Amino acid sequence: MEVLLKRAERPFKEKIGEEKTREVFDKIIEALNLMPNQFSGTLASEIPRFILSYSQNLDDLSTEKIEGILLHVLILTRSLSSLSDMNSSQVNQKLINRSKSEMRNVLDLLKKFVEKAKVGELINKEAGTVDDILDYILGEEKERLKFTDVGGFLKRAEKKYTMYLRGNKGQKLINDILSSLAGIPEVHRGYLASDISRFLAKYSETLSEKKESEIERTLTKTLNYSKGITKLKDLNKEEMNQFIINRSKHKVRNLFELYKVFLEREEVFILKEEKPNFDEILDYTLGRSSGPKALKSNDENNSAE
Repeated sequence: MEVLLKRAERPFKEKIGEEKTREVFDKIIEALNLMPNQFSGTLASEIPRFILSYSQNLDDLSTEKIEGILLHVLILTRSLSSLSDMNSSQVNQKLINRSKSEMRNVLDLLKKFVEKAKVGELINKEAGTVDDILDYILGEEKERLKFTDVGGFLKRAEKKYTMYLRGNKGQKLINDILSSLAGIPEVHRGYLASDISRFLAKYSETLSEKKESEIERTLTKTLNYSKGITKLKDLNKEEMNQFIINRSKHKVRNLFELYKVFLEREEVFILKEEKPNFDEILDYTLGRSSGPKALKSNDENNSAE
């Protein structure tokens, strides 16, 4: 890490001076050393390598823009500490979802953030989190799932689940749920994933009163439910709520209420395929119906085309 940064120093010193270069490089090194362990294996070398590569193309940039580029590198590196509750796969998936596949990993985010500085568009505050940077690059979304919302709630509860489930069941189920919640379509993810994570965090406060089998069933059914709604892209929130109201004969009003009723059912949820679908969840939770399906089959979609 420091070897790469040492090699990158000279071109920056020639453009912005030794004192400024040394000051910001020292801060970047400090931020890299404070990076969460799950990212340090790759980003601790990728970020210095990016800086080294960038140092070869400074000729046409003004002093102000070069200083801005280094500032953005520093801000992003520091912001990674806000992701301590997530692993790299979960972060990558959220970047893909939030950017609609324009960014696939933290290095892509860094490149986008640096390009803003290159054209003189500096962030007007020192961002504390990756969400701040995403809001700056992509614009704010009022109803969306922040990086820290779900990861924070569930990771704080993970220790409790681990205490009451033997082996590594608790940790594995929570991590699988996190990944599955990240795969919920954006139109529903912003509110539903946060509601489910809050529910599980609150549920974790009552584990001492419950049997191990009941705890495991709750987490397993949560995983199945979140997997079963990954294809609900065709209906927006209001349309989905109306569909559920009609399907349940006004007993259930939305996806979160449906989730809670799904958990309450004591009958075993039998998977017909490896991955559940939403219509199976509806049939299990509300009983079979001859009415319209929530999801068209592939054959129906193909014939419609």
